[in-house]
Amino acid sequence: MSKVRCQKLFLLIFILACINFSCDDKPPIPEQKFMKVYVDLLIAQDTTATPYNSDSLKSVILASHNITELLYNSMINYYNEQPDKWTPFFDSANAYGERLKLASENQP
Repeated sequence: MSKVRCQKLFLLIFILACINFSCDDKPPIPEQKFMKVYVDLLIAQDTTATPYNSDSLKSVILASHNITELLYNSMINYYNEQPDKWTPFFDSANAYGERLKLASENQP
C-alpha cells in the first residue's frame, strides 16, 4: 500500500472516530455529580459573605469535586444541546437542595 493511500485511510478512520465520539449521547461527567456541583455552586454564591471573586469560588468548588472547568463547561453545553434535559435536572437539583437544607436544620 502506498504511503499516500495509508495516510488517506488513516485520515478517514480518524474522521469516522471523531464523528462517532461527537455523536455519543453520554454526558461528559455523571449527571448526579454535575447536579451536586451545580447545587454547591448555588449554595456558595448565596451564603458567602466575604467578597470572593466568583471565578475563584467556582474554581475551589470544581476542584473539590475533581472536575475541571472544561468538563463543567462541556456539561453545560451537553444540556444546552438537549434543552429538554434541563427541566428534570433542575427538579433533581431542587430536591437535592431541599434534602441538604432539611439535613442541616436537623443537626444540633
